[in-house]
Amino acid sequence: MPNSADAITYTPPADSFGLPQQEDQVPSPPMCDRPGDSPIPDQLGSSPPPGSVPFNYRFSSAASALAGVSVAGVGLIVLIGWAFQIDALRSMHGPITMKTNAAVGLLLCGLALSLHVHHAKAAGMACATVAAGLGTLTLSQHLVGWDLGIDQMLFAEPTGAAATTHPNRMGLNGSTSLTLSATALLLLFRGRPHTISWAQRSAAACLVLATFAIAGYLYGAVELYAIARYTGIALPTALAFVVLNVGILLARVDEGPMVAFIDEGPAGTLLRRVAIPVVVVPLALGYFVMHGRQADLYDRGLSIALFAVSLVIAMWATIWLTAKVMAVGDRHRRLAEEDRDRLLIRERFARGEAERASQLKDQFMAVLSHELRTPLNVMLGWTKALETNTLPDRRAHAASVVARNGRVLARLVEDLLDISRASVGQFEVSPRPIPFNIVVQGSLDALSPSAAAKGVGLLSELDPAIGALEADPERIQQIVSNLAANAIKFTNAGGRVTVRTALTGDEATLTIMDTGIGFDETFSAHLFQPFRQADSSARREHGGLGLGLSIAQHIAELHGGSIAGSSPGRQRGATFVLRLPIRFAAEQSSVVPKKGATLEPTSNAPTPASVRT
Repeated sequence: MPNSADAITYTPPADSFGLPQQEDQVPSPPMCDRPGDSPIPDQLGSSPPPGSVPFNYRFSSAASALAGVSVAGVGLIVLIGWAFQIDALRSMHGPITMKTNAAVGLLLCGLALSLHVHHAKAAGMACATVAAGLGTLTLSQHLVGWDLGIDQMLFAEPTGAAATTHPNRMGLNGSTSLTLSATALLLLFRGRPHTISWAQRSAAACLVLATFAIAGYLYGAVELYAIARYTGIALPTALAFVVLNVGILLARVDEGPMVAFIDEGPAGTLLRRVAIPVVVVPLALGYFVMHGRQADLYDRGLSIALFAVSLVIAMWATIWLTAKVMAVGDRHRRLAEEDRDRLLIRERFARGEAERASQLKDQFMAVLSHELRTPLNVMLGWTKALETNTLPDRRAHAASVVARNGRVLARLVEDLLDISRASVGQFEVSPRPIPFNIVVQGSLDALSPSAAAKGVGLLSELDPAIGALEADPERIQQIVSNLAANAIKFTNAGGRVTVRTALTGDEATLTIMDTGIGFDETFSAHLFQPFRQADSSARREHGGLGLGLSIAQHIAELHGGSIAGSSPGRQRGATFVLRLPIRFAAEQSSVVPKKGATLEPTSNAPTPASVRT
């Protein structure tokens, strides 16, 4: 029976943009547990789908081999009894003996079953063929009435033996059971789904015949085991056939009717729980009730009533216990289905996130190419003007345009480097005492010309109570520039941008409010994610790579602070609040020297340290 390959979930490494790479998964082909089995059933419906019958083949094979060895041992012991005329070994129970050919047939069938488990097909089929021949020839003697002279080829038996029509001849029950068992083994060796199915049916028919004989011995019903012409069979012979055919059923549990018996679903659970009680309980109850009746403990009517009530109680107890086991299995199944559903939801969510991340990366590449191409085209055009035009004023203007667009390119590259450093934990800050209001005002002064050119009012309300705080002046200036530049960029002409500072406890706060286009609630969750913009199309109205807010947030976190953004909705403005502690906890980060520090500390300040993630 093929086993289902375990599904393995693999998370590929992230690429340079922090986006997961996609990798197609190719499922492994199903494996076979037995030589010669094909992962594809020969016939539709001949076997259940892979993974539906997770049964222990090692156990079933071991049980089948043990059954074969036991039956062969019984046959060998009886033959020894015949060889040395030991009555105790020939009959073992009662006056009816196991005949020589029955012992030989059981020995051969036991060997064949053991050889099947060990995949010795040729030798096993030879043993089963000889046993089938013995059973068929003996059965023909009962049906046709001839004497083929095969009954006493090995050992002779006196005339008049119990339940025997001819000296040392197997009874009709025994010869039929031997023929069915040997035929089942031959079909089993063929190894095809339909032959295995017929083998199991033959074994089940033989079990029914043997059970009749065993019931006759239990209840003293001689008609079931001691009529020479029809039912004569020894108790060891009937028991040996039961063991042999149980072993045949266990030999191939992956095909035929046995598939339903070992299925891990409710049907298999029900069959496994009730199979033995349904057979054993009625036989045992009948045996005890019968012996109580023989001991005159109760009359005939009471014995029948006791048997019926006891049978009802036993069957209900079996059904109740089976229902409890099935309830536990059903609960585990539901839990497994819930886990599977949760995994499917997580997988769909992860797939959606990966698809969105891939789409964002494509959009970012389009935006990046647009943002780089615009200043490059301007620079190339004015460079050509420098090459062809020699007028001093014209050359000075061209140089100014080239320099301005070069600074734009430098800013784009610096933003990309900053976000790359942040993603790999190499973003550095150098905290030192700085005048916070002066740094903020310096950033606003640098942005005043662009605000005036756009017709946007830029107002500042700085709290004089804020003195010095420990921070990296260059990085704080970068935060203020990013936030204020964003506010100016997204505010239309005639609008207003207000910048305020305030001292709140042990924190300095910077609030930037604008009357611009704002943003909706759905975009607020992605506000500080890199490469995310409310309008990320290549023809969007406002430029930029969507990195400024992400970089600003990262710088604030390195200083032990935070940034929050809010907006009442589209076309209703936005507010960003920066919070920074007055004293920077440098011991919370790793301290390394920083290159290119431009500001020197005051005389009473500690030696500057550079801190990075």
